[in-house]
Amino acid sequence: MPLYNRLMQQHGSGSPCTGSRCCVFNSDEDELEEMESINNGISTKREFRIVVMGANGVGKSALVVRYLTRRFIGDYDSRSEAIYSHHTTIDGKDVILHVMDTTWRSGEKDFQREQIRWGDGFLLVYDITNRTSFEAVKTLLEEIRDVRKHTRVPVAIIGNKCDLLHRRVVDEQEGGQFSEQMNCLFLETSASESMDTVTNAFNMVYRDIKIIHRKIEKLKRFMQKPAVSARLHLRQSLKMFTEKHLRDRTSTI
Repeated sequence: MPLYNRLMQQHGSGSPCTGSRCCVFNSDEDELEEMESINNGISTKREFRIVVMGANGVGKSALVVRYLTRRFIGDYDSRSEAIYSHHTTIDGKDVILHVMDTTWRSGEKDFQREQIRWGDGFLLVYDITNRTSFEAVKTLLEEIRDVRKHTRVPVAIIGNKCDLLHRRVVDEQEGGQFSEQMNCLFLETSASESMDTVTNAFNMVYRDIKIIHRKIEKLKRFMQKPAVSARLHLRQSLKMFTEKHLRDRTSTI
């Protein structure tokens, strides 16, 4: 059994780069709609799961190891995946981050979708010197949005290897604009040179997971109010009545 399956059973500034954040959550949605969509699949414990995804050779493992150990190692076996449990302190809070370092398996969609279902948040990594890897991020984002369409999950798009500016083919503005368009976080970094921005990449995903966590707790308290419970029950009854009415009309036509 793969390692991440076993874990699922157990747990149900000297940077040469610049970076920017984009808003992730919409604030103008109806509260009840938000309650139904957000209260799915996010852990309410102080342990959170972050999945690092991207094409081969973009530096996923280098980013993970840099974050976990503060060291840079350039060569990795791209055919193996692993999960690391990292005890850390973020914003004064003790947390455990389970970080999945994935492999790029073209054509193995079921395997990829299982990884997506596992995560609370995602780092989608591309190489700024490789446009194909940037296109792969777009494909991965579409897959995440499809698999987790009923759940809010933070996604950060990470442009790696920004120390290789002389070889850049994906402009920072292009990466930032795409991320903003897709309501994702965005950051450029260099696993080989920038510990601070690598740490920031993981921390900002964690912070957005926490935003969802706080919303869940708030909405759970809200749902416990008798008036709200009655509204939800009435809404569900009306929905069932409407669906039945439409089925009856269809069957008589």
